[in-house]
Amino acid sequence: MDNHMDVLLQHLKDPDPDTRRQGISELERVAVGAGRQDAIRQLIPLLGDPEVPVRDAAENALLSFGGRDVVSELVPRLSDPSTTIVNYTVEILSKIGDAAIENILPLLESRDHDIRKFGCDILGNLRYADSLYELIDLLNDPHVNVAIAAGEALGKIGNAEAVPYLIQALRHPDTWMKCIATEALGKIGDQRAVDPFIGLSMYEDPIVLYTVIKAMGNFQDQRVLPYILTILHSNPVFAPSAAQAIESLVNIQGEHIYQEVKTVGVGEHFLRLLSHDNKDILRSAVTIVGHLHMAEAVEPLKTLLFHMLEQQADENLRRDVVTAFGMTVRESPQLQELHGESVVERLSETIQHKDRTLQMAAIDTLCTMVPYLASVSKAVPMLQELMATTTDEGLRASLHKALPLLEAR
Repeated sequence: MDNHMDVLLQHLKDPDPDTRRQGISELERVAVGAGRQDAIRQLIPLLGDPEVPVRDAAENALLSFGGRDVVSELVPRLSDPSTTIVNYTVEILSKIGDAAIENILPLLESRDHDIRKFGCDILGNLRYADSLYELIDLLNDPHVNVAIAAGEALGKIGNAEAVPYLIQALRHPDTWMKCIATEALGKIGDQRAVDPFIGLSMYEDPIVLYTVIKAMGNFQDQRVLPYILTILHSNPVFAPSAAQAIESLVNIQGEHIYQEVKTVGVGEHFLRLLSHDNKDILRSAVTIVGHLHMAEAVEPLKTLLFHMLEQQADENLRRDVVTAFGMTVRESPQLQELHGESVVERLSETIQHKDRTLQMAAIDTLCTMVPYLASVSKAVPMLQELMATTTDEGLRASLHKALPLLEAR
């Protein structure tokens, strides 16, 4: 057994990355007893291996071992000159669970501000609530990166006892500290944060206001939506965070929020977001625009839909776009005639495309349109013909699902 362990440990130093990775996997399986400690010590340097698969294999092996002995060997590596090893060490200690706590808490008192920061990061990732007051104390750390890490950890832990201290942090001179305190208060969702948010000056740093607007989506308070819409009216640059906040408010307060948004006439600001490159912001904008039933949204939604089809983008987002388009044209026979039929025709052309993945995406899109467009039934003969001729099992399964839906329409 000792000879076998020696061979495996030599594999970890092999010039071939596949051999190193395979050696790690085998070592993970056989390292027991006295060999376990040697294995742990040999694996840790591989967290800095030039090859990502080797680093990931070493991480997985150390997580598989678990235990306080792994933690004890890892903690000193938080001071390693290799940023890669430090990052993997933080990640492992953040996943390893309760075994890490005893070694991590003392890090908050380290003279090294980087180590204090890593301690905050790990305790936040572990959601360790018993570190609450130690983290609160570090909101006033002289090194702002430590204070920011403490604020972020408090937001992840989510204990409302931190709220008064995070509210105080809104007055911190550092912009990013204010943003982190705002995010943490939004995650906790305690109503005590609403008044301080509303009381912030309109001349506050735009990054802070952007973060405040997004955080406001987590509160029940009836003053939140008017606050968001007032700022949006005065400065459309806040539309991305307003879109995300409004979607959160809908989840908390209900769909009447959309009607209130429609009443104040800010829909054009969300239309501009239909080309946004952030997927979460784009999804929020698509959903809002669909519920506002804006005729001006039809063309941009069509453009977005076919761009997503061609790029074979996120299918859930594509369905959201289809739903928004359908909700917009459903209320208007004129829009249905003008845009609905052309979309069905273009989807039918796409379904006859030779790319199987694109065909299935277009069929799925037609199915999503069934509640909104009567003209989808015009695609039935083409789908029936495709069903009769294709031998592709995946495509046949999609057609088998789609045809009854479209025929019933």
